[in-house]
Amino acid sequence: SSPSAAIDNHARQAVHDMDAVIDRIAQLGRLEDGAAQVKSSVCDMAQMVDECLAAQPEFQRRCQRVWQVDCNPLVQADPVLLRTVLTNLLDNACKYSPAGSSVLLECADQPRGGCSGLLMRVSNAAGPAGLPDAQRLFEKYYRSPRARRLSGSGLGLFLVKGLLNLMQGSIRYEAQDGDAVFSFWLPDIPETLTAR
Repeated sequence: SSPSAAIDNHARQAVHDMDAVIDRIAQLGRLEDGAAQVKSSVCDMAQMVDECLAAQPEFQRRCQRVWQVDCNPLVQADPVLLRTVLTNLLDNACKYSPAGSSVLLECADQPRGGCSGLLMRVSNAAGPAGLPDAQRLFEKYYRSPRARRLSGSGLGLFLVKGLLNLMQGSIRYEAQDGDAVFSFWLPDIPETLTAR
């Protein structure tokens, strides 16, 4: 590709990154002020993943996707909040994996505590920044020293955890054979909930 095309790609990615940081700060403010609300509707996880990936130019250029569905990928959740969760996790998977590697997405039905729900896993090989610190990963503004060369605000995973808590879901991280694996679970939530 020509030098001008490379500059254009870099500029588009920089604007995308700045927009993402501004959006995260705005969402974080609503979450911390207790102004965030959950407005649930039926969400098609497969369709939402496709939309999130299409909106991330860097993902299309750097990573390959492997998608495994072992369920009906429909869940009753807040589509705006769920899209934010997916966007942040997919952005991290792409940003922190080696170029040209695969990001594995897995979706499965998983009831918990008598409630139906959906489990989603996002796995990627560790790139030059290495694996994250499992103890600090979900802290506000935390970024590992080796990740600081890449764009980011240290708000993405903190926001993901807060939004999933708001939707009565959960998230966990584990390292498996050199891969970073994020697993989040969402219950079906038929009513509108307000942050407490």
